[in-house]
Amino acid sequence: MARAQNVPLDQGTLPDSSVPLLARAVKLGLHDFQSRELTLDYLAQVLARGPVVAFGFFQYPGRTDAFKHAVAIFSLVGNGSARNTTVSLIDPSADVNPFSDDWEHFTDQVVDITFLLSY
Repeated sequence: MARAQNVPLDQGTLPDSSVPLLARAVKLGLHDFQSRELTLDYLAQVLARGPVVAFGFFQYPGRTDAFKHAVAIFSLVGNGSARNTTVSLIDPSADVNPFSDDWEHFTDQVVDITFLLSY
């Protein structure tokens, strides 16, 4: 998709500088979290319009390497608190899909999100 829209790639991967170009090419909203933290409330607001694509570093339980890629976050279920709200996503590189975790553990141990693309 990126190649078809002439979005610059780096050996088949999408560098950070190309994420805004991709968002414009596919007509999705860009949310930049390079210098601020994604909050549960903010994610709930964008998920109300549909699933989001999250770009960043992901490290799953049992794996020692955090690597940069994109996932599709599709659900938040719970009472809105960090410990009692579960985030669910699909990750093309994960061993288990869908992957679900409570928000507190997810943000502390699993993920460092740099960009979201949303409707």
